[in-house]
Amino acid sequence: MMKLVGEGFDILKITPDVIRYMMVSLPTISEGILLKTAEDVISYKGKEADDLTERDKKIIVFELIGAGFSSGAFEDSERKLLEHICQLLKVDSEYIEEFTEVMGRLAAVNKEVADLINE
Repeated sequence: MMKLVGEGFDILKITPDVIRYMMVSLPTISEGILLKTAEDVISYKGKEADDLTERDKKIIVFELIGAGFSSGAFEDSERKLLEHICQLLKVDSEYIEEFTEVMGRLAAVNKEVADLINE
């Protein structure tokens, strides 16, 4: 309730949309939504992780790490989600560490290039 008031919502005019908005802003709920979404995406249209090649799975993991770095750093919550995705894809989670190191170097190079361009 305090969060609603702190966000400037009129507690006398709380609607289901406001409640949904507040629920999604809670870390535990948003993580649960992301985990469930990952499961649904991976099994989309009856295609399971087994239908993907090992190469395809590694590409997915690498690209998701890249998306995680788009904010400037690969956060713990993103790593947790990626570990879950690796489990769903049946990919060794050791790749997360290896790909994270590579992506970290790429992010540093991209930042260096951007700094040179913007100086």
